[in-house]
Amino acid sequence: MLATLSATRTDNLLASGSSQDAALTGGFQLAFWIGAGLVAAAIAVTTLVVQTPAAQPELVEAPQDAEAEPAYSEAA
Repeated sequence: MLATLSATRTDNLLASGSSQDAALTGGFQLAFWIGAGLVAAAIAVTTLVVQTPAAQPELVEAPQDAEAEPAYSEAA
């Protein structure tokens, strides 16, 4: 995509009468700035979406009492 944009910009600058060196520089400069903008957008999205994991609470084991009631009760 960036190469296509660069080539199109270069062709437009050549058609408007710019020298070949200036046209190539203008095309590559456009591609560079668009690529830099995409990288900046990716970094912004990443920092907003990816969150650090919250601290996990410690697991508390249930008592090993043989006569303990179940955690549920059946309907009578």
